[in-house]
Amino acid sequence: MRGAVIRLLIADDHPVVREGLAAILGGFPDLEVVGRAADGAEAIAAALRLRPDVLLCDLRMPGADGVEVSRRLRAEAGTAVLILSTFDDSAGILAALSAGARGYLLKDAAPQELHRAIVACRRGDTVLHPAVAGKVARVREEAPVGAAAERGLTVRELEVLAALAAGLANKQIAARLGVQESTVKTHLGHLFRKFGAADRVQVVTEGMRRGYLDAPGAARPRGGP
Repeated sequence: MRGAVIRLLIADDHPVVREGLAAILGGFPDLEVVGRAADGAEAIAAALRLRPDVLLCDLRMPGADGVEVSRRLRAEAGTAVLILSTFDDSAGILAALSAGARGYLLKDAAPQELHRAIVACRRGDTVLHPAVAGKVARVREEAPVGAAAERGLTVRELEVLAALAAGLANKQIAARLGVQESTVKTHLGHLFRKFGAADRVQVVTEGMRRGYLDAPGAARPRGGP
């Protein structure tokens, strides 16, 4: 693949960010910006139509978030997804990576760092911002093994926790994860028990206290368990 031009699709719901990224990255001779998308649904449709090598994708967008975009494209296209976000909460990071994202960078990344990450993702490598890598390592160190399972969270529970912190109801969480609503309720029950929580607000609060979520990820959980 040496010398090949990398076809890049950019998805972000903020026009200034989207166009700014296109202008900056389009200046690299080995990158070609083949499209732009203003939301998640548009990103999925554009990726399936254009078949870019890499999709540089915001995490939180209308239509479909970066987690759902990663999951769809992993199943339906050969595009590598690189998340570029202002959010570095552990649950969101783990949810994106487990859904198939190839990398996760923060929006304070320099243009050269973005370029290197895009090239690495096209090559098949996993790329993480240093702050993100530290959070992933910490969560994995705390991840349950054998008899310790009751004290930690599984990847699926992390995904449910992230969706809960985003304010999604059970039906919406089930649609995002591609599971039955009853399965979501089972995972919520595990979270309630592991956190010793009485309601969904307490689950999110305890998730932040334990480092699985950061404050920017919490957004008015609603509904019953």
